Amino acid sequence: MFTPGVCASCVCTLPPPCRLHHQPSTVLCCCRPVVAKAGISKLRSKLVGVGSCAPPTRVTNVDLEDLVDTTDEWIAQRTGIRSRHLLAPGETMSELGSKAAERALEMAGVAAEDVDLVIFATSSADDLFGDAANVAKLVGATNAVAFDLTAACSGFLFGINTASQFLHNGAYKTALVIGGDALSRWVDWNDRSTCVLFGDGAGAVVLKAAASDDEGGRAGVGDALERRGQEGSQPLLLGRTPRARRRRDGGRRPPPPHTHTPHPPHPPPPL
Repeated sequence: MFTPGVCASCVCTLPPPCRLHHQPSTVLCCCRPVVAKAGISKLRSKLVGVGSCAPPTRVTNVDLEDLVDTTDEWIAQRTGIRSRHLLAPGETMSELGSKAAERALEMAGVAAEDVDLVIFATSSADDLFGDAANVAKLVGATNAVAFDLTAACSGFLFGINTASQFLHNGAYKTALVIGGDALSRWVDWNDRSTCVLFGDGAGAVVLKAAASDDEGGRAGVGDALERRGQEGSQPLLLGRTPRARRRRDGGRRPPPPHTHTPHPPHPPPPL
């Protein structure tokens, strides 16, 4: 025998069976109908704005020829990359993320103070405790909850999925999701197999709660991510040598070419 439960989005009483008892059913409450289905389902969120930002400093494949045993042709044929953007001394990940966020908000026509949630997906934050709160401050999202999410290459997708769940259940109405990395801080610039691959940059999206499944139209992202994660039997660790694992080690890790090498392949722009 089931007893009434409390909806996660409000304080109304729900008739049984409800999702609190793990029964597949349609729950009706004063907020909105919530369909509890096994497998793929739609999250009621919609993308209304996008933005991006890359630092002005560029390092080309030709520049890297002076650093490691490689060529422009070798890199381009295998990766399609001709150049990458790298942070110069004094530039920060928070600044990149905030500029991308401001452009996304401008496109969406959303005021920063109307943002309820800020998620920053990054593996290379400026601060040990994360940059989301600082990014929220820089863009003026003074009413938002902010936190960081670290999931490497899939971090931005998980950030969108996480924000969409908050929007779907009614906790928030507007979310700002930023994905960014400054992998030049981590790359072993003596390892030609990995240093040619990475650059620094940030992208952002503004999400709003959708009124219906059709308006949201984003199906099964969470399940798709879970299946993708289960397909790989072995993790791929790029550049994770013992030397590359040392963080803030006072110079024991090879530095990025544009900051500390005696003859950098591409000097930073004048301040």
